[in-house]
Amino acid sequence: MYSVVSANHTDAWGERRGYRLIPGRSNIHLSSNLAVTRQRDAEVFAKSWQNVNLPEAPQHDYARFFDGEGVDDADLVVWFNLGMHHFTRAEDIPVTLYTEAVSSIVFAAQNFNDRAQEGDLRNRRWIVASDAKTGKLSYDDYGVALPTCKVELEEPTLKISEWTTV
Repeated sequence: MYSVVSANHTDAWGERRGYRLIPGRSNIHLSSNLAVTRQRDAEVFAKSWQNVNLPEAPQHDYARFFDGEGVDDADLVVWFNLGMHHFTRAEDIPVTLYTEAVSSIVFAAQNFNDRAQEGDLRNRRWIVASDAKTGKLSYDDYGVALPTCKVELEEPTLKISEWTTV
């Protein structure tokens, strides 16, 4: 897990606010998971479909992004490397239907709020117990009833006399 936090903004507990970057479970081990650079308005995108067939002439020289410039107190860009490897097997012939080799990332708040946000939910339920025989749950509704929407649907009917043949 990686954290990107602000030195100037803290929560009620004095902890720096920011975000967590959590790599997903993967069987892929990359040489570098991420890099951080300063955000620049002139660098509006990293890749383009127009560059798909020009690997030797990239639109951006990424080496230029990593120029040793500091990132403290700056708007940041996190370059996260999501890769995919495919390990071939006999079942791939004549076409690969699926692969288990995937990677992912999750972004989550890190000390962003002063407390858990479910306290603001008026329609929350705290499950207290479950009846083993009936499966019915006992819960505390904090005095707030959930709205209901009664939906009544009629089953469509089709008479054989209405069928047509071609």
